[in-house]
Amino acid sequence: MITPEVSWLAIFPELILAVGAAGVLLVDVQWRPRHRILGLFTAGVLLAATGFTVVQWLDVASIVETGGITDLLVFSGMVLMD
Repeated sequence: MITPEVSWLAIFPELILAVGAAGVLLVDVQWRPRHRILGLFTAGVLLAATGFTVVQWLDVASIVETGGITDLLVFSGMVLMD
């Protein structure tokens, strides 16, 4: 049995957005904070996702420069970093 290669960098921006959206919904329903607090939390989540997207973009650029195109396929070929 072959263990799949796990590349968290490939899915981290989407993971941040999903967890952040769930967090906003849960906090809004549970505690009903002011809209400004939810807006700041959402802006922080978007900035974190954007930051990791830039990191991913730079990583993909370095992989393409070295010619290791097959290294862009992660999770046993189910995810392509582009």
